[in-house]
Amino acid sequence: MYSRGGGGHGSPPLDASGQLGRGGTKEPGPVEGPLRGKFVVQVVTGRYHTMAVTEDGELYSWGLNDWGQLGRPAVGATSDPGLVSLPGGVRVVGAAAGRYVSMAVDDSGRLYTWGHDGCSNGGKLPERNEAYKPKLVSGELAAKRVVEAVAAGREHAVVSTADGKVFTWGGRELLIGREGNSREPAQALVRERSSVEVECYSTSRGTV
Repeated sequence: MYSRGGGGHGSPPLDASGQLGRGGTKEPGPVEGPLRGKFVVQVVTGRYHTMAVTEDGELYSWGLNDWGQLGRPAVGATSDPGLVSLPGGVRVVGAAAGRYVSMAVDDSGRLYTWGHDGCSNGGKLPERNEAYKPKLVSGELAAKRVVEAVAAGREHAVVSTADGKVFTWGGRELLIGREGNSREPAQALVRERSSVEVECYSTSRGTV
C-alpha cells in the first residue's frame, strides 16, 4: 500500500496528523509497519485519518484521533497503523471515514460506528473518552443487513441495505434527504431499488 500528499487546505494540524501512515511527503511511498506483507482490499480516508481493510478481514487505522475515530483509546495523532478495537471474531468487509467518525461493515452485514457519532446510542453522542469503542448501530438500522455500500461525508453518513433501502444521518435535512432526528439513522426519501450504491461528497454542501 502506498500513500502521498499532505492533507487538506492549510489547517494547522495537517502536517502532524499522521494520515499518510509514514513521514510527510508529496511523493508516493509505502505504508509499512503491521501492514507490511498484508493484502489491502480497501482504503478510505477521512479529513485527517485513514483506514485500510485487509484481505483477511482486519481493519487498520492511523492519523488524527481527537474523537476516537481511529477506534483506539489514545487521544492525539499517530502515523503508525494499528488495529481498530473491534469485538473478537469480527471480519470486516467494508469501511468508511468521515471527519470525526468511522464505520465498518462485517461479513454478516452488520454496521459498526465509532468516534463523534450517536447512531449506536439513540442519537446521543458518546463521552469523548469512550468514543473510540466500535458499537453496532441502533434504531431503524439495527435489524438491517447493510450492503458494502457505506459512505461518510464531513458531517453525515449514508448506507444502503440488502433490501434496496437508503438510510442517512448527521448534518442537516439538505444533506440527509429527509426530515426527523438527524442524529439517528432513518430511511431517506429515495425510490427503493434491489441494489443501491452510495457515496458522500466530502464537504458539507451535498450528498450523492
